[in-house]
Amino acid sequence: MKCKKWLALSMAAAMFLSMATGVFAAAESPSEIVTVVSDEKPTFSAGESTRNMPYEIAGSAERMSDTENKVSDRVTFKSFLAQGSVTASGTSGKCGDNVSWKFDVSSGKLTLSGSGKMTDYDIDKNSEPGWRSYAEQVKTVVIGNGITTIGDQAFAFCSSLQSVSISDTVTSIGAEAFVNCVGLQSASLPKKLTTIKKGAFDNCIVLTNVVLPETVETIGEWAFENCYKITSLHIPKNVKTIESSPFDGSSIAKITVDAANQNFAAVDNVLFNKTKTKLLYYPITIHNLVK
Repeated sequence: MKCKKWLALSMAAAMFLSMATGVFAAAESPSEIVTVVSDEKPTFSAGESTRNMPYEIAGSAERMSDTENKVSDRVTFKSFLAQGSVTASGTSGKCGDNVSWKFDVSSGKLTLSGSGKMTDYDIDKNSEPGWRSYAEQVKTVVIGNGITTIGDQAFAFCSSLQSVSISDTVTSIGAEAFVNCVGLQSASLPKKLTTIKKGAFDNCIVLTNVVLPETVETIGEWAFENCYKITSLHIPKNVKTIESSPFDGSSIAKITVDAANQNFAAVDNVLFNKTKTKLLYYPITIHNLVK
């Protein structure tokens, strides 16, 4: 009897230790704590790109089939969190050969001034702007006259950013320049803008009233992906290139194309190439009916 009691106590102790070990192991692995992706609301998963979202638009079959292969070339929330302990290096500095930045901590205003190109950044490769440690404090961005490009990933994950003022001297918005700026409500695009690179406004979930200037020639892949508040869009006459799935996950119900555009056409809010042999985008409402 004593042997049986001893055996039972030993087994109970072993089970307790096993459960406790599991709990402590989970608690000691913060990098594995993730936010699940919901079918209703956009959230971020550690180590995953926002491109892997539960939304599907016409022309996105290829995108959906090779999502795993594309994840590695995007900013990931895991990499952002991993570098979150960066110490502020001051409230001003350089962000290009002739471009400087200054951040007002009290107002949350980030001002860029100077001339020429901004630096391109890559957070996954530890290349980041000087204001990165203030990413969650930036509320407004002013890009001054004379600056010609907005750098890749320049304002990625500025989650409190609400508005951006961009000088008309800017001709190119870099890849993922505003990716995951989930509070960005307005961004007036410059009058001389020619290029919007891939993922430029990806996951700007409250961005509204985007007006593409007549000078735009290229709209990169995933440029406005998961921009849920954009409900209409006009493609100007000079657009020559629209890359893969630029509007996936948006709520665009009305899309029009300038009659003088030589490369694209829209019929009943469905976007085609000019000869209508390739379907590029159709509204989510139609997509749901098809499903």
